[in-house]
Amino acid sequence: MSVGKKTDNEIMNELTKLRQRVAELEKSEAECKKLKKTLLQSEKRFKDITKNASEWIWELDLAGKYTYASPAVKAILGYKPEEVLKIHIYDLFHPEDRKNLKKKVFRMFVKKQSFRKFINRCIHKNGRTVWLSTSGVPVFGDKGDLLGYRGVNIDITEQRQAMDSLAQSEIATEKNSTVVFPVPIDLFTPFIKKLNEKE
Repeated sequence: MSVGKKTDNEIMNELTKLRQRVAELEKSEAECKKLKKTLLQSEKRFKDITKNASEWIWELDLAGKYTYASPAVKAILGYKPEEVLKIHIYDLFHPEDRKNLKKKVFRMFVKKQSFRKFINRCIHKNGRTVWLSTSGVPVFGDKGDLLGYRGVNIDITEQRQAMDSLAQSEIATEKNSTVVFPVPIDLFTPFIKKLNEKE
């Protein structure tokens, strides 16, 4: 046997190892295809849900800039999703509430806490006030660092207007000293007859 030449056994061993490696790669490729299919199904499910949801689903980065906005933002605030991606969260707050809400949002970011049913006023693209109920959770990176927030906004403008109308109605009732109680007319019929007889 000359130097540099492999024996039949060595060649067979290398060939066996190559076949094993090819089998491992094929198995790995099959797993990747399966994972890719699962991921695509998950993405489709997410898109279907967000496309048809009446709630505005969103994501924010640490700077308070939107990184995702579902199509419902158009119906709620009048902005297309891609327009919202250029807007800072604070820019949507009602001007009278902006300073206070900035502090609250900052505290949440610092504490890295979830929140539910955070009631706030925003300004629609056409200038009208929109009341929102906002819920969100912090999003963390692999090392536990805060990346931003993910959540949902629900338009509660109609409910809020109904509550305000009811409150105003109650105030008006309290201010009015005259209270009217419905009384059946039959109760007064004998008195009316007597009054008519006297005439």
